[in-house]
Amino acid sequence: MRRNHLFMLAIVALLCSCASQFDCSPVWEKASGDCYFYCEKCGSLQGGIFTKGPIKEFAGAGKESCIHEWQEVSRERFKQLGTELYGCDWSQEIPFFRDDWPQAPRQLEQMHDLPLMTPEDSYELEQP
Repeated sequence: MRRNHLFMLAIVALLCSCASQFDCSPVWEKASGDCYFYCEKCGSLQGGIFTKGPIKEFAGAGKESCIHEWQEVSRERFKQLGTELYGCDWSQEIPFFRDDWPQAPRQLEQMHDLPLMTPEDSYELEQP
């Protein structure tokens, strides 16, 4: 009986240690808007709007054997690394990834600039 418990415990420990070695993608589910990620270990890049696209990926030389350590980078850094490491000509990409693509301001900044409505304003709206 005791041997069975030790055997099962050893199996569980082995499975847990192997599971921690599986590669994981950047946390797309929690990303809102456009996000960009870089793995310094193998040089892989992934970026774009992960909830609906487009997404651009560059695979590093050791991508298949790399257990990625993704770090979030800025859009500018993503494009810089894409050019330096992979020779990407961003002017030939789809409009979203080109420099002339208009970047929408963040929602918080948009709301911060809106004037507040006063009770007098709402009264004026109700008048015929």
